[in-house]
Amino acid sequence: RQRGVMRVNCIDSLDRTNVAQFCVGKCALGYQLYGLGMALSPRLERDARVIPVLLDMYERMGDRIAMQYGGSEMHRQMANDKT
Repeated sequence: RQRGVMRVNCIDSLDRTNVAQFCVGKCALGYQLYGLGMALSPRLERDARVIPVLLDMYERMGDRIAMQYGGSEMHRQMANDKT
């Protein structure tokens, strides 16, 4: 059951928007894995094996969006911000 909507938008930085979306996605993934019985807790720890996979997905998505909007790849801020 959906209880709300999450929207993230930063008017001056696709990188910050992507970092925020990664944080929301990480939280949602934790609850999904927990709901499927694949995790013992809905909270994903920083060293969870799925985090690098999720981070790579968001970096690739950020590159594609940055290319569409600005003509260059994102600045790789996400690698520094690992949540």
